[in-house]
Amino acid sequence: MSKDINTSKSAKSSGRGRGSKDALNLVKSIMLGVGTLYLTTRSVVVTVIGAGVAVILLAIILASR
Repeated sequence: MSKDINTSKSAKSSGRGRGSKDALNLVKSIMLGVGTLYLTTRSVVVTVIGAGVAVILLAIILASR
């Protein structure tokens, strides 16, 4: 019978808390949204405005925690 040695270490090895994982997921979502906005509109101006709005909203969300 083989013994799985990675079952307990994989969940605890990152060392990050729940809040930092949530913030990282927010940043990844913003990056995905800005990239999608550019691919959809093909406009740098609209993308820059959308990225600015996304950064402001991210700052508000992180400040409210």
